[in-house]
Amino acid sequence: EDRAAALRLAREAASLDSQDPLVLTVLSAAYALVGQIDLGLTTVRNALALDPNSAWAWLRSGWLHIYAQHPDTAIEHFERAMRLSPLDPMHFNALVGIGAAHFDKGQYDEAARWIEQALRERPDATWTYRPLAAAYAQAGQLEQARQTVVRFLQAYPGMTVSRAVAAVPYAGSMGERVAEGLRKAGLPE
Repeated sequence: EDRAAALRLAREAASLDSQDPLVLTVLSAAYALVGQIDLGLTTVRNALALDPNSAWAWLRSGWLHIYAQHPDTAIEHFERAMRLSPLDPMHFNALVGIGAAHFDKGQYDEAARWIEQALRERPDATWTYRPLAAAYAQAGQLEQARQTVVRFLQAYPGMTVSRAVAAVPYAGSMGERVAEGLRKAGLPE
């Protein structure tokens, strides 16, 4: 319900000003929330055409490319967002995104390294324990994966593998590999 409401409100804002790059970036994020990745990609491309220097639009584009399984493009877009706004409070989110791209490429140790860096920068971003635990587990670092799941469950009591995976619009095998990693790490079904 919350996701549908976010999409409705973002569409409403876009109907008021469809040429505002910030509004289009918000709309692209709302499309991602409801799994409409192609619409999100089109919308964020429009935002970037209007403002090619929007760090937030590049960040959102990076995440949309993760969901569309374009990890190399995602990394380029996250890096561009960080160059445009090196002190951005969402910098950590780009680091997690780069980690997610490496996860998608099967580079699990590298994925964990980037996500660890994000957590050092933003220790209160407890949602990042989800991809970190999966990356550790897929990299064979099971003790670190289990410890990370304990922290994840402290932050989100009652979390399960199915709920954790459903929270993100993964495409293709990435969601399956995240779920497999979380199972290996000890997150309940």
